[in-house]
Amino acid sequence: MNHNLQRFITKRVKNTKFECINCGTCCKTAEIMLSNREIGGISHSIKMEKIDFINKYLKIKTIEKEKRIEDRLYKIEGEVYVIKKIIDGTCPFYEEIDKTSRCKIYEYRPIVCRLFPFTWEYFSDQNSVNIDFSENGWNECPGIKQEEPSNWDEIREQITGAVILSIIQSAIGNANAGD
Repeated sequence: MNHNLQRFITKRVKNTKFECINCGTCCKTAEIMLSNREIGGISHSIKMEKIDFINKYLKIKTIEKEKRIEDRLYKIEGEVYVIKKIIDGTCPFYEEIDKTSRCKIYEYRPIVCRLFPFTWEYFSDQNSVNIDFSENGWNECPGIKQEEPSNWDEIREQITGAVILSIIQSAIGNANAGD
């Protein structure tokens, strides 16, 4: 079995450049879903009991949607925890200091936050990942420069690390789902 993960990027990733400019757009627009592992890590980092963290910061959202990635259609159904936004629609862990955005839980931030504005599709039979910009990232993130050449070589390991962590968390979640 081949243990080397193959990474592929879409044309729009290849033909653009991404550089986070710490504007906080993702903290103000992205819906932040959390895995059980992320809930535990964040609640521990802010020294709060997990149930108290859930009650204060999270809500349950029912998902019933279809997502098309290239030529594949996915049906996504179920319930997930999402972070409750504050009144202005911002993540409660977002803060702005001297016009620079900062995450109060940066070291423990969810996979969704680590990957923004990217998304990925994993093909287990080929042990490969196809990486693209998420639609809301593509439409909202000012760090995506659509007229500049790709800096993929510079960000490849960072994105791949977040993708691998997400795959592992998904596998753990699926394994624990039967408990």
